[in-house]
Amino acid sequence: MRAIFLFFIFLSVSLWAVVPSQIGHYIAQSKIPSQDISIYITDVVSGEVIASHNANIKRKPASVEKVLATYASLLALGFEYRWPTRLVYTGEIYNGRLSGDLIVKGYGDPTLMPKDVEEISQAIFDKGIREIKGSIVIDRSYFDVGDKDSAFFDNNPYSPYSAMPDAMMYNERLTTVCVEPSRRTVRKAEEDPSYQLVNNVRFVNTACAGKYTWASSNVNLNENIPKVILSGQISTRCGEKRYCQIAGKPYYAFYFALKNSLIDKGVKIHGNYHEGVASRGSKILFTHHSQTLEEIVSKTSKTSNNLYARHLFLYTGARYHGEPATLEKSRSAIYYLFAQEQIDIKKEVFVENGSGLSRKSYFSAFKLSEVLASAYRKFGSRWMQTLSIGGVDGTIKRRFRGSVAHAKTWMKTGTLKNVKNIAGYVQNRSGRLYNVVILVNSKKSTSAASKLQDDIIKWLASTSGGTRVVVASPIKNKTIASSKEHFNIEPIEQKHQPKQPKTLTSLPSQIPVSSPKEGKFWIQVSASPNKPKAVTLETIRKNGFEPTVIHQRGYKVRIGSFPTKKEALKALLVVNRKIAKDAFVISVQK
Repeated sequence: MRAIFLFFIFLSVSLWAVVPSQIGHYIAQSKIPSQDISIYITDVVSGEVIASHNANIKRKPASVEKVLATYASLLALGFEYRWPTRLVYTGEIYNGRLSGDLIVKGYGDPTLMPKDVEEISQAIFDKGIREIKGSIVIDRSYFDVGDKDSAFFDNNPYSPYSAMPDAMMYNERLTTVCVEPSRRTVRKAEEDPSYQLVNNVRFVNTACAGKYTWASSNVNLNENIPKVILSGQISTRCGEKRYCQIAGKPYYAFYFALKNSLIDKGVKIHGNYHEGVASRGSKILFTHHSQTLEEIVSKTSKTSNNLYARHLFLYTGARYHGEPATLEKSRSAIYYLFAQEQIDIKKEVFVENGSGLSRKSYFSAFKLSEVLASAYRKFGSRWMQTLSIGGVDGTIKRRFRGSVAHAKTWMKTGTLKNVKNIAGYVQNRSGRLYNVVILVNSKKSTSAASKLQDDIIKWLASTSGGTRVVVASPIKNKTIASSKEHFNIEPIEQKHQPKQPKTLTSLPSQIPVSSPKEGKFWIQVSASPNKPKAVTLETIRKNGFEPTVIHQRGYKVRIGSFPTKKEALKALLVVNRKIAKDAFVISVQK
């Protein structure tokens, strides 16, 4: 019995303490306590463990946590999904006059900027609306996250990285103030009545150096209308300065931007600002869509955008468990999505908010490696290209330049006080691809941790041998996927719970299950891991369409095919109005 026990102890040690001598040398050289370091490196193709050190110890992830939020959102929605912002109305539209309210329902699109407001106002104008008798109502009900402006995580509460989410996000919750010393002016970058600008700056005719280079900027959120207060002395010889901080209310700023844009187009608005909830009886005017989720995920990972990550996390939860979005629903959705990919993280991983701006979140190098391995199996190089590329872009743009690891590393980094992490993929000289996780939670300097990570990654990149993996390269902010990859590009239309075995038998056996035809346009009605209910299919038929149920990693309901996109869009108007508000047109290739 003792011999068996010792055998299992030996086996456990061999599984969790595989450290090549070169990596052992780098650890010793770093002078970081060995117990503060976790390393897990595997071959992407074979799964062979190359290095394992403290791989099952739970660590604070910092921004590496974004890997979980971004991968889960792609599993749920697909690369081509576009975030909606829906405009509905009450009353009637007649002779250019809207007799009721115009309601903007936000679904948490974090990318809304002034250019999007211009597109939305132009679309309203193009619908023939020249007068709104009611108000512009903002519906923020899709997120239930409170009204905090800042996470107040550290001593810089008004810095962009601390911005909190909102269903009606605009300008990433930032206010930008421009100081032009040569003109002795201080102004808002754009008209935004959601905050007050208090200018106490003194301009002085002296050299632009030292204390005369920048003004002091403070934010007061304790009043009904927040204040941005600039003070101090600036040389008139300095160039323009821009101060970006969390101050105004994004939903209020969006309202004023939209209202002003409409007024500029000659649209008369009678009502004032209101918040409310779009009722079921509201009529859809149109839906504005964001850029693709692939682009949003790429920006989230490459620039480590905390706000984007929070929104991806919340939105994924709401798509699976219904609105309003909450952190609890989001955690449950991630557990469920990963379980479908045979990754059990429920007991060993805690994701607080999806961004990594947290001291409560934790996971192990081993579990993160499982997630990275799954993401590569699922999406291949298309997923890898959403990460920062060593020496090329993102948070590791300045790392690995001129080294063997240049353009051969795809990583997500994470940094907090006493936390320096990196995780992703490294390709060696022969094309062998490694799955790499290096987590350092230590009071030792972050520069020492960074050097340790760089040394290990460069060493891996310098090795030869192993199975070659061809990695596609990004072109013009897009990516090329290998021919063996298949992607889920449809949104989730139904609410899902982690366990729903009964609904799998709700579809009658006579309903046809087929594959999409090549090169045709289709209307995507729904996508779900569960078979669609018979009543859903009957509703489609009653409205003059024939549904097609496709079984590909779940069940998709489509209407089509249509020979041209124009015909598909024409039919989509009926489908959006009578069957599914979130339906949209896709082009399905073989």
